[in-house]
Amino acid sequence: MRLKRKIGLLVILLLILCGMLLAGTNKGYHKDVYSEHYVPVEEVQDELSFSIYKEMDWEQILLQKQEYLTKKAASEILEFLGLKDYIQLPEKSENAALDRGEWNAVYTEILAYLDDEKTVTTQDLLLMDVIESDSGCILVTNEGDYPSKFGQHFLTAWDNYRLYLLDGKCVGIAGISGEEAEVYNTYIKAVEDGTLTFLSGGAEYEITMDASEKDVTEGVADLVFSNGKLQIVRKKEQEIGGKLLSYDENTIEIEGYGRISHTGKIPVYELLEGEDVTESSISKVVLGNMEVSYVIGEEEVCAILIRTPAVIENIRVLLLADDGGKFRSAVYLKADVDASIKFGETVSDYAAGTLLDVSTWFTERDDTFSIQPATENGKIFLCDEAGNTISNGYSGSVEVRRYEEGYTVVNSVPFETYLTAVVPSEMPSTYEKEALKAQAVCARSYAYIQLMRADLAAFGAHINDSTSYQVYNKVEAGEASRQAVEETKHEVMTYADEVIEAYYFSTSMGYTDTAEVWNLEEMENYGYLKKVCLNTPETDIDLSDEKTFLDYIRKPQTGFDSEIKYYRWSAQ
Repeated sequence: MRLKRKIGLLVILLLILCGMLLAGTNKGYHKDVYSEHYVPVEEVQDELSFSIYKEMDWEQILLQKQEYLTKKAASEILEFLGLKDYIQLPEKSENAALDRGEWNAVYTEILAYLDDEKTVTTQDLLLMDVIESDSGCILVTNEGDYPSKFGQHFLTAWDNYRLYLLDGKCVGIAGISGEEAEVYNTYIKAVEDGTLTFLSGGAEYEITMDASEKDVTEGVADLVFSNGKLQIVRKKEQEIGGKLLSYDENTIEIEGYGRISHTGKIPVYELLEGEDVTESSISKVVLGNMEVSYVIGEEEVCAILIRTPAVIENIRVLLLADDGGKFRSAVYLKADVDASIKFGETVSDYAAGTLLDVSTWFTERDDTFSIQPATENGKIFLCDEAGNTISNGYSGSVEVRRYEEGYTVVNSVPFETYLTAVVPSEMPSTYEKEALKAQAVCARSYAYIQLMRADLAAFGAHINDSTSYQVYNKVEAGEASRQAVEETKHEVMTYADEVIEAYYFSTSMGYTDTAEVWNLEEMENYGYLKKVCLNTPETDIDLSDEKTFLDYIRKPQTGFDSEIKYYRWSAQ
């Protein structure tokens, strides 16, 4: 009887001990909160997505187990991957949780064996914000945004994490990094009551500031974080000013300073008088038409500050070579009046009629060559090697840059003067005055949009001189085109208070159409484009059906431009 009682007590003690052990394995665990002591199985599943096995395979192994990774589950993972004999697990009970450090050691070995392409990378990133998404959340970090499957409150803002990244996504957390993290080139908006408000990556943040940083003022700065707190504020005080002439992924060209390297991603902050400070993009800096400030740090452009709106004066046109390409093997120029030449900081006088071989200026270094006539009516001509002019004269200035592929030529010309050379190139000057005026308004509207976009900024231009944009200076400006431009000066077409992208064509096939033919996403912005029949009599035919369109295009029609040779044509 006494023996049975002892055995019973022993069983009870064993049960209590097992209960305590089991309770200890999940003490403090919560699947929606990051922990150093546990790794959720959903996170492990995501980390293993680099392998050849599908999500369904991992679900069969992992999701039938506990919510967090145990030694037993890790053992089954290694067996499934064929690595059980090569990777050793920590010495602990089968049902005990693997802490994050233990699993990371195992996962690192798995990657060494199986991730031959190094598709999974690790990176230390400062978490600035978490945005909820359909599939989890987006981690907003100091180096970019990364989608993940974590819950919105899994991680803590302003901690520096070592993340596992795969195909632009965060698939796991290696741990909290002890390294410092920096948020570069922010704009400090305000410092008040121990709170610092700053802009970065298009968002506004508020953080508690250490008392030692009480003298911090507004402006561009790098912020240094560690242990979840702002530790250091590094202000950037040096500024230079000037018009932006060109920019690419490595350099930015500033009038009066030449090309300067930049940090790679240049934030632009608008500090317009009477308005709240906002973050914008470099597309808001109108090439060649805007005086802006450039914040300099370690001899690089770190940020751009817009303090005044653009004043549209010039448009910059890339003059294409005879083969339609951007680059030329050689450039020869001649001006019909005296001019000044500028190459970097060197300024030289030029005598009218002298042939210039621009390559002679680029013997020792790459800079921007420019020639500016001394008088407003002076013209610059492209020439061949013998000095024969091969173009009409260009008003304004001409710039030449050298690239590995060759030379580019850009004409910086007053905006309205540019239009006087577009109108006759796109419409015969013999057309009626009102038609020429309509053409001028279309050309001005279209050019304005392209000027704002500056697709060719890497070459110091807004547009080129071909049908890719608008044909420019292929026919000399005459009195009729000048008058059409002058009488419509500053007139543009608008829709919903925005200047429209006024596409036009030389010849129709009998119908215009809506923006649907371009498969545009924002159709509502192009409500001014309508389907209209230009034939007489007017008919409404559904030309989306190919057989109907073929029947229509083969039959003779009568309309506004049916007598033009391009109305119907064939090619073999």
